[in-house]
Amino acid sequence: MSVGDLTRRNRRYYAGVNDDGMLYAASLPKIAILATIIEAVDRGRIKWTHEFDRRLQNMIVASSNVDASWGVDLVGLLAIENLMRDPEYCFYTEPEGGLWVGRAYRKGGGTNRDPLFNISHGATTRQAARFYAMLDAGLLISKHWSFRMLGLMSPPKHFHKFVGGLAEQPGDVFLARKSGTWRTFHADSALIQSHGHRYIVTALSDTRHGEAIMRELAQVVHRIVKDGRHRKRSRRARRRRPRARR
Repeated sequence: MSVGDLTRRNRRYYAGVNDDGMLYAASLPKIAILATIIEAVDRGRIKWTHEFDRRLQNMIVASSNVDASWGVDLVGLLAIENLMRDPEYCFYTEPEGGLWVGRAYRKGGGTNRDPLFNISHGATTRQAARFYAMLDAGLLISKHWSFRMLGLMSPPKHFHKFVGGLAEQPGDVFLARKSGTWRTFHADSALIQSHGHRYIVTALSDTRHGEAIMRELAQVVHRIVKDGRHRKRSRRARRRRPRARR
């Protein structure tokens, strides 16, 4: 899992556990399809139409496999790989792995499994968190397209995992969210605004209890970010830092 506290705009906080472990992530890597299509539009390789708004939002918030497969066909698996490996973003690195889409979300068709673990739809929580951090900072493709992508990634239509876990928290807003489920594999990722706090949480699991675990995890992370002791400690440490001798 990975957690990024973005509450202070001039100082970010990050914590991760097994955050470089790549797992099958089901529909979560559809965010890679979204970014690749946006990049192709930004470079002038594809012309944006109103159909894109409907299809891309449906791919993310409703997790439509039909629209995800349309997106893969539109840009191609190699283009998705190239963007994930692009040094400007580093969403897929070796030897850790990262975000990867190696086939469309339907039966049949071409494949391009990741070379490290032979996974077709994979992620690490660190690289998923990086995606949201860059999106929030306006650094994913461009400031304009980062803002547009945020609009396409909310509000969530599936009320489970993180969304279910925070359902009783008044004022919490999912600014962007993508989850995934297949058999025992459970994945979730989100950028959340909670009153004056803003944070990222991403998690992957391979257990039949994954959905329940992620509900509980969302509540724990929510309490930690709201409590903010990590921010207070870092402020005290900066005050105690000795001045350099001349």
